[in-house]
Amino acid sequence: MRELGDYHTVDGFKIRSHKILRSGDLSGLTSKGQRDLLDYGLKYDVDFRSDSEILHFADPKMPGVIYEHVPVYGSEDYSLETNQKFEPDSGIGGIYQNVVLSRFSQASYRRMFELMLENSEPDRSLLFHCSAGQDRTGIGAALIEKLLGLSDQTITEDYLLSNIVYSDRSNQVITDADVADYINQMNSSNVYANSITAIFKAIDHFYGNFANYLNEALNLSEENILKLKKIYLTSL
Repeated sequence: MRELGDYHTVDGFKIRSHKILRSGDLSGLTSKGQRDLLDYGLKYDVDFRSDSEILHFADPKMPGVIYEHVPVYGSEDYSLETNQKFEPDSGIGGIYQNVVLSRFSQASYRRMFELMLENSEPDRSLLFHCSAGQDRTGIGAALIEKLLGLSDQTITEDYLLSNIVYSDRSNQVITDADVADYINQMNSSNVYANSITAIFKAIDHFYGNFANYLNEALNLSEENILKLKKIYLTSL
């Protein structure tokens, strides 16, 4: 688990502390861990996992915390939902491209941003997570960081921290037969810089630029974006 606070934007701001947390599976949180999160100011718990993952490893219910289940992976075939000519990247990068272009996944990330807009109280934080805390969570973090104005290099560096933070995740991987193979594949893989490059390459190809993606795919208006920056950014 780590927060996104203090990362600098390209235009001279930084992300506020005690506002955004990213994590992996929370089912093993101790009572002390839950108290620490409540003391930290946790208000929203956004869970990107599948029904099957939650069935086996449910999040603890913490008093005063709003839990929202917004699965990123649907049951549909994750082929690119477009007739435009585009050759997806191989490996994990290609899966990431399918995710950011999937209407099902877009609706989930849209809901994440809606909850971020609600989280306007000072020192109240929103936590988003999946199972390993790297793929569905990593995509969510990249979208947040890009919207807030971080450089692609900084976004990639934050993403690659998962290789350190979750270095022992091979012992925690869910392998239940009910969980789709692609979830287990990504949960047990290291992350690579070209996966972030792949996300923004696909977005630029189909939407022209990231601003169009925010507006057309995630239904975020310019007013929404300005409000998010007001809530989550502060001066250096």
